[in-house]
This record gives sequence, structure tokens and C-alpha cells, in this order.
Amino acid sequence: MNDKLLNELSCLLNDKIIQAETIAAGQNETARIELANGEQYFAKYTSQSQVNFEQTILEILSAYKINGFDFPKLHNTLRPQSGNKCFLVTSFIQSHPVTTELLLAHFSELIDALVALHKLPHDTFSQLDVIWPLNLIASEALQISLFEKSQHDAATLVINNYQQALEFIRDNEQSTLLAVNHGDLSVDNLLFSDHKFALIDWEYAKVTDVRWDLATIAVEFQLSSQMYQQLCQQYAVKRSLSVVSFIEVAMKWRDIYRFISLHWAINYNQPIEKYLIQT
Repeated sequence: MNDKLLNELSCLLNDKIIQAETIAAGQNETARIELANGEQYFAKYTSQSQVNFEQTILEILSAYKINGFDFPKLHNTLRPQSGNKCFLVTSFIQSHPVTTELLLAHFSELIDALVALHKLPHDTFSQLDVIWPLNLIASEALQISLFEKSQHDAATLVINNYQQALEFIRDNEQSTLLAVNHGDLSVDNLLFSDHKFALIDWEYAKVTDVRWDLATIAVEFQLSSQMYQQLCQQYAVKRSLSVVSFIEVAMKWRDIYRFISLHWAINYNQPIEKYLIQT
């Protein structure tokens, strides 16, 4: 977040920002700010529609007593006099960045967080898109574009795995477990604080199969297949689900997430290596 935006935000908050740390969160300008009065917040500068979306999500989350995970509390939404974007200001969560090692050491707490989120009644989140497996479109043009842009042999394997995974999931759609998903549990959005995980930046939240969030973690934190299966097994046991069938479908969702993320990374000139790794 540049100095001009920080100055605008400082005026809107009617308090001086004495420290700001940019956070790599999605495509929006995001920062941790500290005011002269000592209060700290997360601040995001994004479109009015996105601010409205996340504001609604956070308000609904606040209506539930959730012990499994923490999330930012809405502080304010502020609109500068010029431009068509707004600031979303939320509470700051004192936390540690999550490494793969920390993730593995706190599998139990991670599963508690995911189960708590996925058990929320998704019909109360009416503004969320519902993504059924049949809504996932295997676009040939998209695949060709992906292959041509990446010029990487490994991309062919990602595409092939995606096609097979999509076909498998569509053939087994009766196994779909719809739930509210955070949607983007990457290194920047998954934090750890006081023996509990914190989930920030809800701009990609949606209602879809619970295994989307699991697959996100597997790919973004580069879990081996063995570690991913262990995560899925413990999740399934926690929810009294059939372990074998749950894992079988979860492995396919990992292939789908990897393909979609690789396409996103290429389009936005982001590093692609983690999406090409086959573990």
C-alpha cells in the first residue's frame, strides 16, 4: 500500500498511521497498520463490491460462536472522496506466519478449524457462489492457453490430471459435501495464534465441496501425498465420514486446484513452480 493511500486512510480514520507493513494478499493492496493510539488493524483497498462482500461474510461469521478458528472482526469501511475503491478495515490478529513445519506440528488444530468452518450452515451465506462439481468447466481453449503460455512439460501432466479428476468427480457427484469454504488458504491467509488457526482475507469464499479447502492447503504448503492423505483421513474421522472414499475424491480435488491455480499464476505473472510439482 503506497504512501498516498496510507495518507488517505489516515485522514479517514482521523488518526495518524505511524507504521505500515504491506501484506501479499491476493491482487489487492493490503497492509497491517498501527495508529498513534497503539491500535493495530488490517486494511485492504479494493472495489466497493468486494468490500460489501467481505463485510457481509465477516458479519455473518461474527453471529456464530466459533471455537475452531479465529478471523478478523469488522472495524470500518471507508470510501475516499476520489476513485471507485474503498478501504476495508478489520481487527489485527497477533499471530505467526504458518510454515509447512508448523502446519504438520498442529494438524489437530488445523482440522478443528476446517471442521468448524465447514459445519457452518451454508444457506445463511446466501451471497456466496455455489460451485458444484458439474459447474467446473473443462475448457479446451483454457487448457491450450495454459500449455502454450507455460511452455513447460510438467503443465501437460497437470492438464491431463485435471481432465481425469474432473471426469471422476462428475461421475461421483453423489459424494459431494457442500460447505462454506474459505477458498484461498494460502501462506498469506492462514495464520497461527494461541494454539488456534486464524483465517484472513475472505474474498474467495464460496460454497463448494469441503475438499477444496483441503486441496488448497495441500498444494500451497506443498504437502506430500502421504501428508495430504493423513490430513484427509483425520478430517474424515473427525466428521465420521468414510475414510477411503473421502480420500479418493480429495486426491482428485487436489489435481483440480493445482490446474486452476496454475492458470491463475500464469495469467497474473506469478511463480508457477509449486503448481507444477507432483508430490
